[in-house]
Amino acid sequence: MEVKDELGVHITSDVNIVINRKNFVQNATEFMRTIRKLVGHFGAFALLGIFSTLTYFMFFRKKLFPIGVAINFSTSFGFAAFTEWIQTMTPGRAGRFSDVLIDYYGFLLTAATITALIVLTT
Repeated sequence: MEVKDELGVHITSDVNIVINRKNFVQNATEFMRTIRKLVGHFGAFALLGIFSTLTYFMFFRKKLFPIGVAINFSTSFGFAAFTEWIQTMTPGRAGRFSDVLIDYYGFLLTAATITALIVLTT
């Protein structure tokens, strides 16, 4: 495109902007897999973290507090690994270490929060 005025010729250029619309969910299968991992793995072990942490605090009072915390956090990792190992024996399922970590992170979120609250309030 050229623009002429009393001072001379001014040269400009055109810019074409193309916007490609992308859907929020590109791959529905991958999206559902992610939701299933978050709700099924992370969520279930977050609930386990709440109940097991409160139970351990009821049974292991101040004197045995460090032992109760150690047992709570180690048995939950063992339980996460055990549930994934069971899946290796189920047709169509696979046990993955990444799922063990997702499980354990769900547990850690709630168990560490409750542990910190109990320690800070007592």
